[in-house]
Amino acid sequence: MICKYCGERIPDDAKFCANCGNIVENEDIQMPSGYCPNCGSPVYGDNTVCGKCGQRLDAYDNAYDTEQPQYVEQSEAIYSDATEKKNGSNTTLIVVLIIVIVALIGGIIAFFVFKDNFIQPKDNNSQNALVEEQKKNDKTSNSEKTPKPINTPTPAKTPEPTSPPAPTVPPAQPVNSSVNTNPGVSEYMFALDTKLITESDLSKLSQAETRLLLNELYARHGYIFTLQEYRDYFSKKTWYTPRYTSQSDAEAQFNSIELQNKNIIANYEKSKGWR
Repeated sequence: MICKYCGERIPDDAKFCANCGNIVENEDIQMPSGYCPNCGSPVYGDNTVCGKCGQRLDAYDNAYDTEQPQYVEQSEAIYSDATEKKNGSNTTLIVVLIIVIVALIGGIIAFFVFKDNFIQPKDNNSQNALVEEQKKNDKTSNSEKTPKPINTPTPAKTPEPTSPPAPTVPPAQPVNSSVNTNPGVSEYMFALDTKLITESDLSKLSQAETRLLLNELYARHGYIFTLQEYRDYFSKKTWYTPRYTSQSDAEAQFNSIELQNKNIIANYEKSKGWR
C-alpha cells in the first residue's frame, strides 16, 4: 500500500504511515499519477511538491511520468546504505577528534615534564663577555669625546693647622682596698650591688678611678668592653665572665641598688665636668 500523504510504501494492514505518521486505516488505495523525477517517489493527484524529497514538480516537464524510474525500487536499499555510511563517517570523525585531543594532552604533559631539555640555558659567560665589551666600548667613546685637560701649574697646598694632641688618660688603676667596704668580697672596688655609694666615697677617687668604678657595674654582668685597657683590667678578675656585646643587655641585669649607683656616679662625673 502507498501512503497518499507522503507516497511512502507501507504494509497493506498498516493503520498509520511509518514515514509521516498520518492515519491510513480504511483509506482506499490510491494509485500514483506520476513519479518525482528527482527521487522517483510516486506523486498523487495534482501535487506540486514531492512528498518524499520536497522537490517542486512544476519545474519539470516529466513530473508525472507514468513509468517509475528504475532506482525507485532500490531507494530503500540506497537510503539504508547512505545512513550506514553517514553513521560510519560520524564514528570516524569522533575517533579522529578523540585521537587529536589525546595527542594534544600528551604533548602538553610532555612539555612540562621535559621542558628543561627544550629550553636552552643562557650562556652566562657569553652574556658577561658582551657586557664587558659594551663597557669597554663606552669607556673608549667617552675618552675620545672628553678633551684632554691643559697642564696647569698646581698651586702649592697651604699646610693645615694641626690641633694639639688630646691628653692621654692614664690607664685605670685599682683603688685602695679601703674603698671596698663589703667584708668577705675580694677584687671589687665597691659593693655596688648591695650598698649605695656616697659623694664622700667618690671624692676619694680620681677621674680614671671613678670611670673604672662605673664600668665595674657592667663588668659584674659580663659586658664585653670595646676599650682594650678595660678588657685587660677586668679579664684578670676571677669573677668576670664575658657574656654581652651590648651595653644595654648588660644593664638590663642591674638590680635596683645598682641602677641607683649608676645614676649617682654619672651625676658626680657631670658635676666635676668629666663628661
